[in-house]
Amino acid sequence: MILRASLYLNIALAIALVAMGFALQHQRLRTAHYATAYAKAQTKAVLEARETEQRHANEIAAIADKYEQDKRAADEAQRKLVSDLRAGTVRLQKRWSGCVSGSASTAAELDAAARDREESAARAVRAARDADDQIRALQDVVRKDRDR
Repeated sequence: MILRASLYLNIALAIALVAMGFALQHQRLRTAHYATAYAKAQTKAVLEARETEQRHANEIAAIADKYEQDKRAADEAQRKLVSDLRAGTVRLQKRWSGCVSGSASTAAELDAAARDREESAARAVRAARDADDQIRALQDVVRKDRDR
């Protein structure tokens, strides 16, 4: 009878060990599955973050390029304004005429004063345009940052 009880106990112990082995193997497989899923999700998140960062950098670069184009256009507009003023196709308002005494000045002085006024007017227009372009570019950058 003791032999039979010992045999049943050994069989029960063997079954318990086999069941524990299966449970341990199942736990290892579950852990490996979750680790793989986590690694895939992390890789996807990193790729999406890089893509978003690259897209944002490209948008900022486009804004910078537009700003540089506007600066070059402002240079050209300033040169054109000066040449138009000299050619007489554009005229300054009377308030830009300055305080020039016609009787005491020579023709060369009057001509130099007119050129100085023309160039000063062009510089003033250029400064205003530069400020507008810079503000526009900065606002575009802020909008892009807020969109993120």
